[in-house]
Amino acid sequence: MNFHAPCLNMIMSELNDQREMDEPDSSSDSEIPPEQSGPIDHEPFVGIEVVASDTLACESVDLDWIREWLQRAAEHQGSAIERLSIRVYENEAMAHLHEQFGGPATPTDVLTFPMHDGTPIEADIAICIDVAREKAAEQGHTVERELLLYALHGLLHCVGFDDHAESDYATMHAEEDRILEAIGIGALFKPLGGDDS
Repeated sequence: MNFHAPCLNMIMSELNDQREMDEPDSSSDSEIPPEQSGPIDHEPFVGIEVVASDTLACESVDLDWIREWLQRAAEHQGSAIERLSIRVYENEAMAHLHEQFGGPATPTDVLTFPMHDGTPIEADIAICIDVAREKAAEQGHTVERELLLYALHGLLHCVGFDDHAESDYATMHAEEDRILEAIGIGALFKPLGGDDS
């Protein structure tokens, strides 16, 4: 899904506030620390960053690998990037974001928030570690590769690809696989119930 001008910090802060009201005397390992509540509130940078909203949930995930390969994918695709912030969330936070931006209150793989149309790209992308773990296990590849696919999907939304119509869906996922093949990762997208053919 693709949205404009988000305020992910505010939404994730609301989620933390709601958790605190629901359980005032308890703390949760899945709580998103305020200093890491969203991809917008950070020092300005140029390029790509990939960060975990919950470091414990992502401790075995190589986020630098994802950033490096996404940079290669962006270069191959020809995307000029001013700022691309990829934030990795767990199911609960992702479901909250999904609902806040008009989807069902369920986790999804990726949500894209471009700050404007066109280039250079300036965007925030939320990707879900739990969805990635499940899908990577089904597909027989690493969670890093699945998260890379989600980040690339978000990047393609930023340059005008969409996947709502069936033909657009096929075109977008073919482009993902084309880029991943070209940079040496190999095709990763397989539709539910689909195969490589």
